[in-house]
Amino acid sequence: YVYLTAPIVKVFGMNEISVRLWSGILGVVAVIGSYLLAKELLTVSKLRRKILENYIKSVSLLTMFLMAISLWHVHFSRIGFEANGLLTCMIIGFWLFLRGLHHKKSLVLSAIVLAIGMYFYRGVIGFLPFVGIAAVFLFYKQLARRDYLKTTIIAGFVFVILATPITIELFSSRGLERTEEVSIFNLKNSEHVEGIVKKQSESKSPLSSIIYNRRIGYGLDFLTGYASHLGPQYLFFQGDINPRHNG
Repeated sequence: YVYLTAPIVKVFGMNEISVRLWSGILGVVAVIGSYLLAKELLTVSKLRRKILENYIKSVSLLTMFLMAISLWHVHFSRIGFEANGLLTCMIIGFWLFLRGLHHKKSLVLSAIVLAIGMYFYRGVIGFLPFVGIAAVFLFYKQLARRDYLKTTIIAGFVFVILATPITIELFSSRGLERTEEVSIFNLKNSEHVEGIVKKQSESKSPLSSIIYNRRIGYGLDFLTGYASHLGPQYLFFQGDINPRHNG
């Protein structure tokens, strides 16, 4: 995102519009991409069962509408946040992947776009591997067809080459600093585990390790954190301690 923004700042100076311009553009592209992705998903499904063309178009338009009014999407598109670029690349990348099931060249473009997305925001390691593996597993028959196998291998090779540098960086000690800092497995961030560990050490019961199980605390931390970011207090009234998500 910094490299995209630099020439804009050079021309128009350091101001709010210069810093946020690319995020706004990427946000609009994501809205359009959500329509294309939904339509492609339903089209792929149509190959397996009959779905009316009007139904596909209606659901795709509804998806685009919901994306356009999503408070999360509007928020991140407005503040110039790098994660917005990642989201856009994921939407366009997986649309190209699905399109690649019947247009081989799109598979290679998909690999390029998804790899570029990895350079936007480190949070990509939390879901891209899982979604990517699931997509390959679901459509392995099409990808492994004799007339597609060569293109599939080329696309995979392109992705690995482009993604390797950032992957090495993300899993280096420096790259994992942020992950360790915000992880729920860091006791400093835990609302529940520290108390559970204390009760376990104070308990004389032989079942204390079962009754006061820190894994329950990690689960509660995850659910509490997830729910707090979807609640009205965060979305409408208070935000959080980060000024970008406040006010």
